[in-house]
Amino acid sequence: LEIFKMRIITAIRLLFLPCVLLLTLHTRRANAATKQEIKAYPDFAELLEKYNYDWEPHEVKTEDGWYLTLIRVKTTGKAEPDPSKLPILLLHGSMDSGLGFLKRSTTDDSAWALQMVRKGYEVWINNSRGVKYSYRHERDDEWSLREKWNFNWADMGYYDVPAAIEKVLETSKAPKLTVIGHSQGTAQMFYALSHKQDFFAERVHRFISLASCIMPEPYPQ
Repeated sequence: LEIFKMRIITAIRLLFLPCVLLLTLHTRRANAATKQEIKAYPDFAELLEKYNYDWEPHEVKTEDGWYLTLIRVKTTGKAEPDPSKLPILLLHGSMDSGLGFLKRSTTDDSAWALQMVRKGYEVWINNSRGVKYSYRHERDDEWSLREKWNFNWADMGYYDVPAAIEKVLETSKAPKLTVIGHSQGTAQMFYALSHKQDFFAERVHRFISLASCIMPEPYPQ
């Protein structure tokens, strides 16, 4: 009888041990993913969590293979999002990243991007291709740095902006959005508007251009 009991106990252990191992591995992977996400965006995490903003990173792939990171800032302890207000997409300037919209001050949350969140807007901060938050491409294992960096603002407008807009609308379920560009971001948007008018007419409610970076051609005499 004792031998029979021992065999039953051994069988139970053999059956449940794989389940315990799988559960442990799953928990570790979940924790690792969370840590990896925070590690990937420490600048955003430090600033937004310091002032109790609800945020999350979203990745979107462009038509030509770049992986862009958008930071979605939804709520704060000071205000809840207003469903009647359209989401806002921010396009940063040259030699900058989306973090520039948040770093007006290191001592408070007076940056105007965060002021809009407190007014009830859902704010999406784009990071254009090439910055450290959007540095990955599907061909990274096969092409040279010269090939990787062979792009310009026109490519950002033609590929990056539409991909970002689609991601915002898909996630937020909003019918349209507002785009605010700064410097390089305005050049991207102006180029995009001139090449994909129908696309933007259906999806963009308003475009606000700050420090517009554009050189219109002179009218013919």
